Amino acid sequence: MYVTFMHFQDEEIDMYLDLHAHTGLLGAFVYGNSYTDVYRFQRHTLFPKHLSYCAPDFSLEHTAYNKDKNKQGTSRR
Repeated sequence: MYVTFMHFQDEEIDMYLDLHAHTGLLGAFVYGNSYTDVYRFQRHTLFPKHLSYCAPDFSLEHTAYNKDKNKQGTSRR
């Protein structure tokens, strides 16, 4: 997907959404990055917050943000 996106060089990626669900948890949730820049972090938490208002199967409670270096190379980092 990213390689395809690179053909549109005048466009910017504003958000990459990584929805998850597990058999042991009810509903879908998001794994996201945590940033030291509070404004960037706030901007990245807005979509999951709004999604929780309009999607009853979405769990904001199970949504998690981290900056674990072991996650680099995954879609979360």
